[in-house]
Amino acid sequence: MPRMPRDDLYLCVDCKIDTEKISERYMVHMELWLTVMPSHDAGMLCIGCLEARLGRKLRQEDFFDAPMHKVELKSKRLMARLGLVKSAS
Repeated sequence: MPRMPRDDLYLCVDCKIDTEKISERYMVHMELWLTVMPSHDAGMLCIGCLEARLGRKLRQEDFFDAPMHKVELKSKRLMARLGLVKSAS
Protein backbone atom coordinates (compact mmCIF):
# COMPACT_ATOMS: atom_id res chain seq x y z
CA MET A 1 0.00 0.00 0.00
CA PRO A 2 1.46 3.40 -0.93
CA ARG A 3 2.32 5.77 1.91
CA MET A 4 0.24 8.92 2.40
CA PRO A 5 1.92 12.27 1.73
CA ARG A 6 3.16 13.93 4.96
CA ASP A 7 0.54 16.70 4.66
CA ASP A 8 -2.23 14.09 4.70
CA LEU A 9 -0.74 11.83 7.37
CA TYR A 10 -3.04 12.99 10.18
CA LEU A 11 -6.21 13.62 8.16
CA CYS A 12 -9.19 11.54 9.24
CA VAL A 13 -9.90 9.21 6.35
CA ASP A 14 -13.66 9.72 6.78
CA CYS A 15 -14.26 13.43 7.53
CA LYS A 16 -10.81 14.78 6.47
CA ILE A 17 -10.32 16.80 9.67
CA ASP A 18 -6.67 17.16 10.73
CA THR A 19 -6.49 14.96 13.85
CA GLU A 20 -3.17 16.49 14.85
CA LYS A 21 -4.59 20.03 14.80
CA ILE A 22 -7.58 19.03 16.94
CA SER A 23 -5.28 17.07 19.32
CA GLU A 24 -6.81 13.67 18.63
CA ARG A 25 -3.75 11.48 18.26
CA TYR A 26 -4.31 8.26 20.17
CA MET A 27 -3.70 4.52 20.17
CA VAL A 28 -6.41 1.92 20.68
CA HIS A 29 -5.83 -1.80 21.00
CA MET A 30 -5.02 -3.39 17.64
CA GLU A 31 -7.95 -5.83 17.83
CA LEU A 32 -10.38 -2.91 18.14
CA TRP A 33 -8.64 -0.89 15.42
CA LEU A 34 -8.78 -3.78 12.96
CA THR A 35 -12.55 -4.11 13.46
CA VAL A 36 -13.01 -0.63 11.98
CA MET A 37 -9.90 -0.31 9.81
CA PRO A 38 -8.94 -3.61 8.13
CA SER A 39 -5.39 -2.42 7.44
CA HIS A 40 -3.57 -0.75 10.34
CA ASP A 41 -1.63 1.33 7.79
CA ALA A 42 -4.78 2.79 6.20
CA GLY A 43 -4.68 6.18 7.93
CA MET A 44 -6.16 8.03 10.88
CA LEU A 45 -9.67 8.45 12.25
CA CYS A 46 -10.87 11.23 14.53
CA ILE A 47 -12.62 10.06 17.68
CA GLY A 48 -16.08 10.79 16.21
CA CYS A 49 -15.49 8.81 13.03
CA LEU A 50 -13.91 5.90 14.91
CA GLU A 51 -16.94 5.80 17.20
CA ALA A 52 -19.30 5.99 14.22
CA ARG A 53 -17.58 3.01 12.60
CA LEU A 54 -17.52 1.15 15.92
CA GLY A 55 -21.17 1.94 16.71
CA ARG A 56 -20.43 3.09 20.28
CA LYS A 57 -18.41 5.58 22.31
CA LEU A 58 -14.86 4.62 23.14
CA ARG A 59 -14.10 3.56 26.71
CA GLN A 60 -10.95 3.94 28.73
CA GLU A 61 -10.13 0.24 28.35
CA ASP A 62 -10.18 0.58 24.53
CA PHE A 63 -6.94 2.57 24.61
CA PHE A 64 -3.43 1.14 24.55
CA ASP A 65 -1.28 2.32 27.49
CA ALA A 66 0.84 4.65 25.37
CA PRO A 67 3.09 7.51 26.58
CA MET A 68 1.32 9.86 24.13
CA HIS A 69 -1.84 9.60 26.24
CA LYS A 70 0.04 10.99 29.23
CA VAL A 71 2.12 13.81 27.74
CA GLU A 72 0.56 15.12 24.53
CA LEU A 73 -2.17 17.74 24.28
CA LYS A 74 -5.58 16.12 23.92
CA SER A 75 -9.01 17.31 22.83
CA LYS A 76 -11.73 17.38 25.51
CA ARG A 77 -13.40 14.50 23.68
CA LEU A 78 -10.24 12.37 23.81
CA MET A 79 -9.60 13.28 27.44
CA ALA A 80 -13.14 12.17 28.30
CA ARG A 81 -12.67 8.82 26.55
CA LEU A 82 -9.36 8.31 28.36
CA GLY A 83 -11.12 8.97 31.66
CA LEU A 84 -9.20 12.20 32.35
CA VAL A 85 -12.32 14.45 32.55
CA LYS A 86 -15.98 13.76 33.32
CA SER A 87 -17.57 13.89 29.85
CA ALA A 88 -17.54 15.38 26.37
CA SER A 89 -19.63 14.79 23.27
